[in-house]
Amino acid sequence: MKGAVVCFVATIAALQWTNVYGHTPGVRIVQHGYVDFGRVNNGLIKGGMFLEMDNVAKRFCRKHPSAKPYFQYMRYLNRQRIYGNWNNYSQWARGLVQKLGRKPTSREFANIGRKMGKEMDCEAYFRIVVRYRLKLNPDKRKLLNTPAIDFPIRTLRNWG
Repeated sequence: MKGAVVCFVATIAALQWTNVYGHTPGVRIVQHGYVDFGRVNNGLIKGGMFLEMDNVAKRFCRKHPSAKPYFQYMRYLNRQRIYGNWNNYSQWARGLVQKLGRKPTSREFANIGRKMGKEMDCEAYFRIVVRYRLKLNPDKRKLLNTPAIDFPIRTLRNWG
């Protein structure tokens, strides 16, 4: 019982120092954030990432034939991962753009997305999808069918 009380008090104390609602006085959140390459270039990067991450899902389904019925859910997970972590991925893309040392072309933006998609490890997620036999609902299917250029991104721009 004492452990639960101590844990509860520690949680309350920790929440006092966080900016959960975006208006806690005296605490400044440093926003390292989202890099905007423009709608078209963001779409090219996301499209390249989708392509390569979907190829990883295809390889997984070829290697594990029992996973084929869950391929669409694996594709959805890839998109959900990009949606939730776009702040980090855009910074990673900025680093790759800076390595070029010049303004990239459209094809180079797509190749940057493909390079990033190849380096992401998704197999652990895919094993969970197969184990729990996850299926798409209509909202997930709608997100899955959204083109890369129109795919929404979640940013921290309005926080703080």
